Amino acid sequence: MELLNEIESDSDQLEPLEIITSLALMLAIRHQTPTAKELVRTWLSDPIATAAAQHAVDNLRTWTELPPEQAVERARAFDMLEAATAALAQLRHTATDSPDRLGKIFLTVDLISRNINLASEAVLVTSGDPTEDREFAARALTVLDGIAQFKHPSITHFLIEALGHLAAADPSRAFHTAATAVGAGDEYTYDSVAAAETTKFIERYLAEFREVVIADNKLLTSIRSVLHAFVDAGWPSAISLAYRLSEAFR
Repeated sequence: MELLNEIESDSDQLEPLEIITSLALMLAIRHQTPTAKELVRTWLSDPIATAAAQHAVDNLRTWTELPPEQAVERARAFDMLEAATAALAQLRHTATDSPDRLGKIFLTVDLISRNINLASEAVLVTSGDPTEDREFAARALTVLDGIAQFKHPSITHFLIEALGHLAAADPSRAFHTAATAVGAGDEYTYDSVAAAETTKFIERYLAEFREVVIADNKLLTSIRSVLHAFVDAGWPSAISLAYRLSEAFR
């Protein structure tokens, strides 16, 4: 611990810090070493407290990308990521009077959102189909559920992209997460890239998951809610799609 504190206090020691955090994660996840598990638990209970905590959160991505053959280790990594996400949600409520802490919280959530997106893309490339690894999809969706409440354009952008990778594994759950993340008046809905990405996401549901949408009234309601958030923002593509949706599901 003394060595770790010394490294954290020296900005020139970032590479050793990276090595130490990676080693701690390996000992905690693969070998279940009690001291390492406690150290990682401490980091993830306050992910913005130290540089080591930030590195640990970032390095969990490698473990979440493990193949199904290493599902036990992957599950432990997801447990840790969920703990970090829950801690960040709690910290957010106590940091309302501290812009600096609040900024760090959102930056860390943005990191998690980006990494879940990258991990989901990597798993999809490896398996060719998210339905081939439903356990990964379920765990990734749980993390995304936790960060959907952090309504910031960058966070939401990565979240929507990740949901696009995962949707085939559980179309209803994936879109309900999108509906939590995107609401009328959100800053995200006024971005042209967001409008294009989200309308494409909805169009995919109408094409690939039409039978699921027809059978699930709650899903259709969620789709309409997200789409109308972009309609309210005045995007022509969303307005056109809303008309087509109305015609298709009278």
